[in-house]
Amino acid sequence: MYIGTEYAELGFASSRWYTINEFNNIMRNFYASMGLSRSEINNMLQMVSSPPSSIYSISGNSLTITTSVDNINHTIVYNRR
Repeated sequence: MYIGTEYAELGFASSRWYTINEFNNIMRNFYASMGLSRSEINNMLQMVSSPPSSIYSISGNSLTITTSVDNINHTIVYNRR
């Protein structure tokens, strides 16, 4: 994960790549400094580092992608021109 200069105040060095574990450790410290509980911190980090899964299908010239977020399905259809 690449972090730019706008995140320096959180404890990130600008212009460097971070592993997800490094990112989580820095964010864990930041959230703890805000007074969040361990459970709240874990939920925040899980949301950030676990993108929703998607299902896709192809039919003819169409690609259909369905993603579920908070048990609500979102579908996008791309058509080849």
